[in-house]
Amino acid sequence: MIVNKSAKAYLVGGGLESLAVAVYLIRDAGFAGEHITIFERSNAAGGSMQEFCLHHEGYKIKGIRMLNSSCIATFDLMSAIGSIGVADKTVLEETISFNDQLRVSARARLVKDGKPVWIDESELTSRMLDIKTVAFNNGQLVDEPIEHFFDPAFFDSDAWSMFGSVFCLQPWHSINQLMLCYQLVERHQIRVDTLEGLQATKHNQFDSLIFPALRWLTDRGVDIKTGCEVTDIAFSQSSENVRTAEQIAYSQMGNDVTLPLGAGDYVFVTTGSVTSDFSVGDHQSSAELQDLPGRDWALWHTLSKKYSDLGNPSNFVDRIRQTTIVSFTVTSPNGKFFQLMEQLSGNIDGSAGLTTLPGSNWSISFCLPHQPYFLGQPEGLYTFWGYAMNPYNLGNFIKKAMIECSGEEILKELIAHLGFGEHQHRILEHAICRPIVFPYFTAPLLATAAQDKPSVVPDHASNFAIIGQFSRLENYPSLSVEYSVRSARDAVYKLLHIG
Repeated sequence: MIVNKSAKAYLVGGGLESLAVAVYLIRDAGFAGEHITIFERSNAAGGSMQEFCLHHEGYKIKGIRMLNSSCIATFDLMSAIGSIGVADKTVLEETISFNDQLRVSARARLVKDGKPVWIDESELTSRMLDIKTVAFNNGQLVDEPIEHFFDPAFFDSDAWSMFGSVFCLQPWHSINQLMLCYQLVERHQIRVDTLEGLQATKHNQFDSLIFPALRWLTDRGVDIKTGCEVTDIAFSQSSENVRTAEQIAYSQMGNDVTLPLGAGDYVFVTTGSVTSDFSVGDHQSSAELQDLPGRDWALWHTLSKKYSDLGNPSNFVDRIRQTTIVSFTVTSPNGKFFQLMEQLSGNIDGSAGLTTLPGSNWSISFCLPHQPYFLGQPEGLYTFWGYAMNPYNLGNFIKKAMIECSGEEILKELIAHLGFGEHQHRILEHAICRPIVFPYFTAPLLATAAQDKPSVVPDHASNFAIIGQFSRLENYPSLSVEYSVRSARDAVYKLLHIG
């Protein structure tokens, strides 16, 4: 379907899913770029991939998201956008070239007491078979927590440490999500013990994907309104129950605006965000949680009160202790930590994927990406990222909950786990560690009712769609880049009857 040339599209939220919608509208639906408007509440587009690049204050990385051969929609999006760093190449071509030169193959996937943990191949096979059996016998029926189907000892196994850390899965998360994650591993030959089969972008995802997408869109006239919060959407409903978005209310710079929609216009709404309401600490102080939930959830709450099929945000925002992670980014003017990790693991930066510490009370995993990780990162400056899935527990060495720790305390805990104590002074010298608390990071993985997430195109919707990790798609894990892009592609293709 080629749209009416006067049709306009309004995209609520400036994250990856909205940028992908805009690309698909222009490339596949014949939209004029100047007829597309993106409303972003914060002061910059990019959503969960918006990174902070002031190296003198310490980089702040929201997350490192790995790709794999199942990322069909993401690779398609990348193929449409020109690379920033490599002339005459698309983002996809740049990414393929980078991964051809540097393949992920972890030699120390787990580290305990300063030494790599070698898991017996037969034990790993047996545990993975346990996961497969439980997931396929119980998934997609009634969604229940994973812990209902396994003996408690299973969650202390090395196999679970590897599998769970790759997908941020916890025992209280969804059995359906476990099934989808296992299918991904099996069908696309991803090894949880070495992470072979995973791929990375050359730089952080903002520089490698979001920045090129923003340039591609603005070059085509797309209007990106930052500092602009959509507060409500008015709908009409016909006698045949066809529902149509007719008006958008938004606020910008203290001014309330009502925007009527014309016949043939479309609205794409991002509901919620896994990185909303995040709080940033510094090397000497912890991150302070904000009042929750914040404004990123307000529109979804408003819409869900109008129509029950638009989901239930309360089931995702009211379980903070089950959804919070704490991440940390270390910026250092010396490469001592990288040198020690190469000696410990045999991996150079960018080739290990993820290292997990199964003995950590905080459940720490960390990643040393290929350097430089940021465009413009000074030579001789190093940065890496990690996260913890149980930040309310007391540390093994720092006897505090991680959520209460400064960046320096978190880095000292990591150093102690790795057995780098004699090098602590050198590692800490002029280093900056910035913790970030994400209160909803694993919320899409919770065991919830099917109706808690709205369908991408709700029944009887004529001109609006719901996108992002809190929309409902079948057959793919929720907490992933690919899920966001697939929701965008499905929204455009279904709503505009493409393909």
